[in-house]
Amino acid sequence: MTRSVRNSPYLACLSIIGGVLMAAPSASADVRDSESYRCIAPGGQSNGTVFPFPKVGTAISGKISVHSADVGTEWASLVKILAHQRGANYADGDCGCNGIAVYAFKNPDHIEFYTTANDKEVPLQGAAPFDTPISFQIAIDPKGVMTVTIGATRPIIQTVTLRHPEHDTLELTCSGADVSFLNMAAL
Repeated sequence: MTRSVRNSPYLACLSIIGGVLMAAPSASADVRDSESYRCIAPGGQSNGTVFPFPKVGTAISGKISVHSADVGTEWASLVKILAHQRGANYADGDCGCNGIAVYAFKNPDHIEFYTTANDKEVPLQGAAPFDTPISFQIAIDPKGVMTVTIGATRPIIQTVTLRHPEHDTLELTCSGADVSFLNMAAL
């Protein structure tokens, strides 16, 4: 696993643990996004980082900007933002990986969003062009209900009850993509 030299995972970890180390942007156009982590992996390879996601943190927010995708004939480009219990081995085979998946398939013009929960990926009926920062939030309440929100102007919201809502880890990964995770913060 290769880590970004320019954007230390330690800084990204601090932004999660510190809550609001990097403040969420306002609606004004002059606010610059801060890159919390950059993930780059050529087609057929994967990269990413894992760091603690405090159990007291019930939500993670930020923006994601997919700069490019290396879509091959055997794979799709993929980006994931997942909360899970590190090392969990559930009897039902579910990894307990809950969050957001972003795919670039054969269409070179846009990316597509999915909710990842209960060992499934469900489309969010949303797409975005490349190099466009898209707001997201993943919230897991004490009863195990996860709410995924994509976008700010006309948000797409999906809610699902999780079989395994336990989490202590946040994982940011990419495969066949160049992606920036921006303004990451725990709420």
